[in-house]
Amino acid sequence: MAGDGCFLMYPQELATAVEYGASLIVLVVNNGMYGTIRMHQEREYPGRVSGTRLQGPDFVALAKAFGANGEKVEHAREFPLHSPALRLGAGWR
Repeated sequence: MAGDGCFLMYPQELATAVEYGASLIVLVVNNGMYGTIRMHQEREYPGRVSGTRLQGPDFVALAKAFGANGEKVEHAREFPLHSPALRLGAGWR
């Protein structure tokens, strides 16, 4: 599980996971910001937050670009136990 800002620091790791057939599920929580950087800015420089908002990519398309599977889930109720990712153990290939 990673925030969108955190995930965007290393999305190329999906290529490595696909190359080596890694069995993993990545959950990206999209809150539209670099959360940790923003937290430090708010703490150290109250009222002076800068450069932490994100217009994130299409994460499903990004996963597919690296050869991985991707699903978009906006609410917990949309993440069924029969999800292809869970059914396949991770489903990267």
